[in-house]
Amino acid sequence: REHSDVVRGRLAAIVQSSADAIVGEALDGIITDWNPAAHALYGYTAEEAIGQPLSLLHPLGDREEIDALLAQVRAGSSIGPFETVQRTKDDRLIDVAIAIFPVLDEAGQIVASCGIARDISARVAIAKALALSESRYRAVVESQSELFCRFLPDTTLTFVNEAYCRSFDRPRDALLGTPFLHLIPETVREAVQRRVAAQVAHPGRTPYEHEVVLPNGEVGWQAWIDTPIFDNDRRLIEIQGVGRDITEQRRAEVALRQSDVRFRSLISNATDVITILDADGVVTYQSPSIQRILGYAPEDLMGRNAFALVHDDDRDHTWATFQQTVEDPTLAPSIEFRFQHADGSWRWLEATGSNLLADEAVEGFVVNSRDVTERRRASEATQRALDAAHAAHQATGQFLAMMSHEIRTPMQAVMGYAEYLLADTVGSLTPEQREDVQCIHRAASRLVTLVKQLLHFSRLEAGQMELDLAPVDVAKTVEDVRQDVAPQATAKRLALQIALPADLPTVLADPMALYHILLNLVGNAVKFTDSGSVTITARMAGEGVEIDVCDTGIGIPADAIPYIFQEFRQAEGGLRRSHEGVGLGLAIARRLAELQGGRITVRSEPGEGSAFTLWLPIASLSSPPD
Repeated sequence: REHSDVVRGRLAAIVQSSADAIVGEALDGIITDWNPAAHALYGYTAEEAIGQPLSLLHPLGDREEIDALLAQVRAGSSIGPFETVQRTKDDRLIDVAIAIFPVLDEAGQIVASCGIARDISARVAIAKALALSESRYRAVVESQSELFCRFLPDTTLTFVNEAYCRSFDRPRDALLGTPFLHLIPETVREAVQRRVAAQVAHPGRTPYEHEVVLPNGEVGWQAWIDTPIFDNDRRLIEIQGVGRDITEQRRAEVALRQSDVRFRSLISNATDVITILDADGVVTYQSPSIQRILGYAPEDLMGRNAFALVHDDDRDHTWATFQQTVEDPTLAPSIEFRFQHADGSWRWLEATGSNLLADEAVEGFVVNSRDVTERRRASEATQRALDAAHAAHQATGQFLAMMSHEIRTPMQAVMGYAEYLLADTVGSLTPEQREDVQCIHRAASRLVTLVKQLLHFSRLEAGQMELDLAPVDVAKTVEDVRQDVAPQATAKRLALQIALPADLPTVLADPMALYHILLNLVGNAVKFTDSGSVTITARMAGEGVEIDVCDTGIGIPADAIPYIFQEFRQAEGGLRRSHEGVGLGLAIARRLAELQGGRITVRSEPGEGSAFTLWLPIASLSSPPD
């Protein structure tokens, strides 16, 4: 019996270090036990909680619901785990998953109840949006042990990884194009469909658990975190799910509720590896989960120094952290390190430690560890891809800037000589020669304009564009633009009309940036209009000013509008386009507008003309309204 008491006390002390809140209750609903995790979860110390009714944790203090639960326990039933909302000491409402089961004495009589609570609001998904190509994305996803899938709002599967196929023992072709609802029991299909439908109203990541039909016909459990994917119009087009099999965990919870040796069941079925070390790092206890996680039988590690299995590059740091906690029991560090698997490979572990060396029941250092190898690999793969993309992005910007500078100098010389020849006052040029020189001058002018656009683009891409925001007179800037584009409009016999109200306020902008935006918009209007007019108007709009540039030109096809503000894109594409330019002007204009707290929108009909609208805040404000 003395040995039994020591073991029970030892297990009780281990549970004190559990990450789950464990609360013991008398059959009348009075709290009798309260571990540190319960203190961390609810905010009440053991002294404050023990002796209080369970209604202390209920948001409304509703005794009827609590009495109903206790009545089930007194009748011998185990409850849950179920998800509910509870109240903390500081009146915060938290979401928790709770399992309640009866506690039996040695005679088999129900003498108390025990509840295990876990904060489910802190669940995090391993699923990360990888900004990689589809092949790289698939390579990373296919290597994961977690289940990955994507499905339409009607639950039709569009992608599954190999782990998903293995989980249901079905080939990929048999899964794709079918609703995953066929893989779950009929009794829970409606609830899962409601969760999927709720993605539209709650676009964040949604964690949930549900039953599944295993290949052997039995019912298992899976935990999922769903992330909705929307198009540009915020329409739900697809949902990505990251899941893991928690059947073993669920079965362990059932076994825990059915066992009167509650502490031993908790340790034996924990998802984490629980290890107890002495002050020198020698293993004195090892939980059975070590075999599932790292391939060792518990007895294989008993009496061995755990740090001998830590990777050489991580051992010094891990040992130093252990020594600090041995010397200062108030520390509770969390570290990551590589630990050797029984098969010789290395696994990344995330571990937290509690110094219970002074506790007579434990006399050891308790370590909770979990395998985070796949998470580390996914994170490293993502970082490598981001680094490669960033390097390529910088190289592109540097190349554009260098080539722009190299081209602009000789082109200025070409334009200068062309202007010199065109200024001939003695008539030494024949009409044919003058026309040829004019062609040279026009081509050089276009190339210089392109160089300027490339320089703007490279500075914007590199984040080196510095703007000096100040109050700017819209009418004066519009007049400057009118003077510059008037010759082109006159040459095409277009009416260039300006209608600005006299009381138009100043806008907060960079003068040169505003001029560049309007010059691009008005210049484009003249370029793409063969007859009719180009009109510039302005008006107050909320907390800013809207400037419209409207034309009667060729218009823009509806399927091209989403792309016209992208770099090197034009409504007309390919070798047959009839207008000059490389498609940088509108992209630069939009970026400049956004850097000034503004925006550019467009509406157009083919054959009817286009209307571009620039919005900028008035000088007394600095940002557009929502």
